[in-house]
Amino acid sequence: MEKKFNYFHLVRIRPWPLISSFGVLNLIISFILWMGEHIVRFAFLSIFLLFLISELWWRDVERESTGMGDHRYFVKFGLKLGILLFILSEIMFFLSFFWSFIHASRSSDIELGSNWPPLQIFPFDPLRVPLANTIILLSSGASITWCHHLVLKKRFLSSLFSLFLTARNWIY
Repeated sequence: MEKKFNYFHLVRIRPWPLISSFGVLNLIISFILWMGEHIVRFAFLSIFLLFLISELWWRDVERESTGMGDHRYFVKFGLKLGILLFILSEIMFFLSFFWSFIHASRSSDIELGSNWPPLQIFPFDPLRVPLANTIILLSSGASITWCHHLVLKKRFLSSLFSLFLTARNWIY
């Protein structure tokens, strides 16, 4: 029986979506048991099983793409387009938060006393904790990127130093 050529990847029936949905249900039930009866082992077992299921699922995806050759140009284009649309939806999601904040601050209502921030609300200084958190986040991102490039160059001792810098940033 010859394989019929198709531009798009037709997904075979796999057990992973059904098994992972039962795994998530098990995780929720185990967290409820953890809160009520303080039984922790079921939560850790269900987290381990979800990691195992995701590893097996991605193993099948990798086999379909490399070994079986199911991911042709159109499939790869569709996957890249899906990631691009996901990133754009996240950008629009956070843009709506910033837009609503700017709109609320620029056109404050009469119920708020036409003031921004409203009376009895005391804003924090953005040059203290938020600035420190931003500096920590950017410096740890830079040091872990530096570590990644050193690992690619096979300079493992230097990469351990940059990894230590990243861990030190997260401690503080």
